[in-house]
Amino acid sequence: KHLRGLIRRFPSIKSIKNIKSEIKTNNGEINSIKKEIKVLEKRISAYKKSKDFNAQEEILKLESEIQSKTSEMTPYQNIVDELNAKIKTHTDLDEELKECRRIIKAITQRKDKLVEEAREKITDEEAEELIVARWNRTIHSIVDAYIEEFARNLQLDIEHTYEKYTVTLKNILSDRDKVTADLNKYLEELGYATV
Repeated sequence: KHLRGLIRRFPSIKSIKNIKSEIKTNNGEINSIKKEIKVLEKRISAYKKSKDFNAQEEILKLESEIQSKTSEMTPYQNIVDELNAKIKTHTDLDEELKECRRIIKAITQRKDKLVEEAREKITDEEAEELIVARWNRTIHSIVDAYIEEFARNLQLDIEHTYEKYTVTLKNILSDRDKVTADLNKYLEELGYATV
């Protein structure tokens, strides 16, 4: 039930891949525009260094071109921001999953290290004693489960047998006699001879 709610709330994996692909495409467009802007800025700095009379006019043209490119880049950035907002929860959960995996890996490594340290500290006799105790616990839990299952089945069989034989032969015969008497009475009323 909880998983179904999550599935409804979040986009599917396929749509997330499509969204990420669309983000990548739009980021590519943004990066290409940024490269063009950098080229224009380099040209502006080159014109500023030169002592050319027309340099100021070219600088103004290039600056207006930079503004044009910047405004051209804005729709792409808006699309990227909107798509990132759509998959933010997925991205956050992805990051949380990665962090949990790192923590699990660290815990596993720490556990392995502690196990190795414990193995070095324990003697053969203590190890044998621990292994036998563990086997005993396992065997006892298995046997207890079998006994519990057998007891349940036995109880069910006894209840079934009790229900089956609760009605005695005497009760059955008396019920039969009553029904026979009622049947004979109806037959007499209908005008048939009694048996």
